[in-house]
Amino acid sequence: METVFWAAALVAALIGTIAGFGFSSILLPVALSVFQYETALALVSIFHLFGNLGRVGFYRGNLDRRLMFLFGLPAVAMTFAGAMLVSVLPKDPLRLAVGLILVAYSALGLMGRQVTVSPTASRSVLGGGVYGFSSGLVGTGGPIRGAFLSAFGLDSGTYIATSGAISLLVDLTRVPVYLLSGFLTPDYYLYVPALLAVALVGSSLSSVLVGRIPAPRFRVIINVAIMLVSLRLVAEALGLLKVG
Repeated sequence: METVFWAAALVAALIGTIAGFGFSSILLPVALSVFQYETALALVSIFHLFGNLGRVGFYRGNLDRRLMFLFGLPAVAMTFAGAMLVSVLPKDPLRLAVGLILVAYSALGLMGRQVTVSPTASRSVLGGGVYGFSSGLVGTGGPIRGAFLSAFGLDSGTYIATSGAISLLVDLTRVPVYLLSGFLTPDYYLYVPALLAVALVGSSLSSVLVGRIPAPRFRVIINVAIMLVSLRLVAEALGLLKVG
């Protein structure tokens, strides 16, 4: 079964780098079938961090630093705020609402009616706040980040680099918590360099593919990815699909 985990990790790195999200959506269900919950969560979060490092590294020349900070810093703050409300607010109605909104957004894009807005400071801060709050409360933020950044009309390289940098800021707040909580035992320390290698290979392969994808087709890929993850959210909220 561990072979399946590593194969899924490579697929997640490749697809997640191109789409700008999806590492956890692809890998976590597989990891949960192989490892204990805490171990699976730690390994996937570390892999997620490495994947974001790969995205930033391979596309660093395209990074929009202004957008990274305007979007990323509110995201980090609101991730904590959302996490603090997990035990207070019902997650399923919020998961359903987020899923339906994103389904509608991606459907418009696939029908050739892509929502596009300029990345002003206020919109960037708002987008980062919504993304972070959803990540902390519902556990899913990638598609929201992807929707906002896609609506900003970024080219493929800037989208991938900036999305990875923003996600990396959030990873740097949660991965240390998992490690300090003892989620990763010494038995799995050797998995860490292997996860790094797989993440970098996936990012490297994606950099070759992205250069060959025309901008309109790249937007279609993003919208399809948002649609698939959003439909999963809706199914989970309605109890049609077991979570974790």
